[in-house]
Amino acid sequence: MRAAILRAFGSPDGFSVETWPDPVPGPGEVLVQVHAVCVNRTDVHVLEGTNIGRGIELPHIGGLDPAGVIVACGPNVDGPPPGTAVVARPMIPCLTCRFCLDGRESVCERPSYVGVHRPGGFAELVALPARAVFPVPTGVDHVSASVAAHSVPIALHLLETVGQVGVGDRVLIVGAAGGVGMAAVQVARLLGATVIAAAQGAEKRAALERLGADHVVSYDAPAAFGAAVRAATGGLGATVAVDNVGSPELWAGVLASLDKGARILTCGAHAGGHVEVDLNFFYRMQLRLLATAGTTRDEFRRALELVADGSVRTEVHREFPLEAIVDAFRELLGRRNRGKIVLRMETRWS
Repeated sequence: MRAAILRAFGSPDGFSVETWPDPVPGPGEVLVQVHAVCVNRTDVHVLEGTNIGRGIELPHIGGLDPAGVIVACGPNVDGPPPGTAVVARPMIPCLTCRFCLDGRESVCERPSYVGVHRPGGFAELVALPARAVFPVPTGVDHVSASVAAHSVPIALHLLETVGQVGVGDRVLIVGAAGGVGMAAVQVARLLGATVIAAAQGAEKRAALERLGADHVVSYDAPAAFGAAVRAATGGLGATVAVDNVGSPELWAGVLASLDKGARILTCGAHAGGHVEVDLNFFYRMQLRLLATAGTTRDEFRRALELVADGSVRTEVHREFPLEAIVDAFRELLGRRNRGKIVLRMETRWS
């Protein structure tokens, strides 16, 4: 098979697209012919050896969310048969820790991630546990399935389960033009909230207006960010802030935009996450900071159904062939994307 092999950390130039041995599905695994896979911020952590990417051994095949077709099954597979269009759930819970046994697999103590702790979808074939792949609903293509797999379930879990967002909430979404951000805009609206989407750059803000955000604000000038959110909410401030950026430059604006008793929700910190927390301010404002790094099987399935019935639109910034993976990463690192960046694979198997 052809695969993008990470052979050196640090920059996209560490990828080499080459011929690699086909994976062989083991017990309980299926072999998936990959049609599409996204380039995500988690893949950047793998590339740079930071955060979840620490301890990765080279050579490595990344790619969190491959979508494709099952072409073979290993022994003892209880799952979709060959010929089924499937998409991978990036997080694979252990199912044996205290949290999994308590039905809280989103808090699993020993999760593994496709493309991080095991080979992923930056290849024409990938072997995955049968329990980690889900049939793609009718009417959803491979690209849309891959785009949905990482972003929509985490947005659903973060807003509905963790943040308990509902009618009457005023939800600020920072970095709203990214994959998780665009999913969060739509999920928050489905839950009945008023959505204030924040992004840098006029093109990104125009895309968020088309997506249906109630208000779109700029943080091109970070010092004016909080005031812009307050103006959009009639001076009240946001009751919920979704911040998976974690930018020190924007953090003061996020806090200045909040109503008393607000919740701050996070599922990542792609700008570093090292921000100042004034506990006196948290105390006076009675704020809550809530985080998550996972979802449940039911939420993953529901997220795919939301895409299938049109409730959530998947937004694709640009598609690249596997051979152009270096260019795809440079596009992501340049923060030019509005929506997800996708790698499309050539079809070599019938």
